[in-house]
Amino acid sequence: MKKFLLFLLFVPLLALTGCNDDNDLAEVDITIELSGVSAVGDELYTVAGATVSVDKLEVISLTDQNATIQRVEYFVDGHPLPINPENIFTTSFSTEGFRIGKHSLGLTGVVLQVDKTLTNIQTVFPLNVVESEEDLPEGATELGTVSLTVSTKQS
Repeated sequence: MKKFLLFLLFVPLLALTGCNDDNDLAEVDITIELSGVSAVGDELYTVAGATVSVDKLEVISLTDQNATIQRVEYFVDGHPLPINPENIFTTSFSTEGFRIGKHSLGLTGVVLQVDKTLTNIQTVFPLNVVESEEDLPEGATELGTVSLTVSTKQS
């Protein structure tokens, strides 16, 4: 009889557990504004010795529910970059000492959206370091500000 009473004591606790739909991920666009770079297609370019900055990170909900991003971290070639304590979504780094060639600029974070599952994001952009502006590929704009958008919406 004691086991049955203990069982009845724990039954209400089962009602407190929730179900989660892991397929109901956040639906947002994430726009990243960079300076000190040029873009050609999906690739970024900068000049050796230049400073590359992430000036702005914006989360735009694709539904009628609010969304935000937390735990943002930036990486270059897999190495974490320092975050600006005054604005945790920005950072900058110098390409002084970088070898000429391909590198990667990465971003990770957690997107929170009302009535959606927490969504971990990770995106990597190819970052090419060239010796001088004359070495930028055809079609590249002058070094300046570039805005990139990635989406979490599943097709």
